[in-house]
Formats: sequence, structure tokens, C-alpha cells
Amino acid sequence: MKSFYEKLSDRSQKRIALLVDPDGYDDAGLDNLIGYINMNPPDLILVGGSLLFKPIEISITALKLGTSLPVFLFPGNAFQLSDRADGILFLSL
Repeated sequence: MKSFYEKLSDRSQKRIALLVDPDGYDDAGLDNLIGYINMNPPDLILVGGSLLFKPIEISITALKLGTSLPVFLFPGNAFQLSDRADGILFLSL
């Protein structure tokens, strides 16, 4: 079985990532989003935004509990880092 990195590196397949801005959802909205994600799952979920007023850990934890997908950080600055994510997209930092 291929690792997540090997699957992501396979250029013969198209990959879809969903970017979730934590400030764009309240608790009910995030629950609805998780339902839609589970109906049509992307390959991975990116969490972040340019400005965050809510703790990023809330969204990461909810997405990891509600889906079986890897959750990566897409930080707008160094204050949006969390050890709860599966990885980080350094291009955005």
C-alpha cells in the first residue's frame, strides 16, 4: 500500500484539496461542511487563512474527528501553526 506522500507525488493522478478558512464557519456550519466533505471527499484538507480570529485548533480537531482525510495547515503567518495537523504547506508561510 502506498503512503500518503507517494499517493500525493503520483503525477499520473489528479489531486483535489479543499481549503477551509476557520473564520468562515461557526460550529453548525463546520458540521454541515464535514457532511459535504464526506459525501464527496477531496484528497486532503488545507486549513488556514490570511487573518484568523478563531483558534485554528478547533477547525483542525473537528475536521480530523469528522473525516478520515489528512488535514494540512495552509498558514497565513507563523501564528497559525498547530501540532494537531498532519502536515504543513510551507509554500504559504
